[in-house]
Amino acid sequence: MKTTKINIYSLNRKIKIKKEVVKKIVGLVFRGEKYHFKEVNIIIADDSLLKTLNRKFFKKNRPTNVISFNLEDVAEVYLSSDRAENREQLLFFLVHGLLHICGYDHKNRSEEKFMEKKCLKYLTELC
Repeated sequence: MKTTKINIYSLNRKIKIKKEVVKKIVGLVFRGEKYHFKEVNIIIADDSLLKTLNRKFFKKNRPTNVISFNLEDVAEVYLSSDRAENREQLLFFLVHGLLHICGYDHKNRSEEKFMEKKCLKYLTELC
């Protein structure tokens, strides 16, 4: 299997997650979805940064839980630790963001439920 370089940047230390856990989740999701990136950047930030990104790239002037960018060989997942109530919810946001870069979306309630089930499946596998 190809190796993915995983970089983790904590710009907001409100909720801490171990690098090993992040790497394990990235591996689980990419293996499960048969996806590969040369490099993945996970950025744990605050509402302010996610609001700025949401406004700039999606024309929505509000913060959000997660924003993902699939840049072909490189992927970036921005997580708002301000929006997460605890570590588990931040990990849920991470899986959700990874699924977005693998091509999933939730434009309707059915797609949203499907993504939610996938997130829970991967988090259950982690335990």
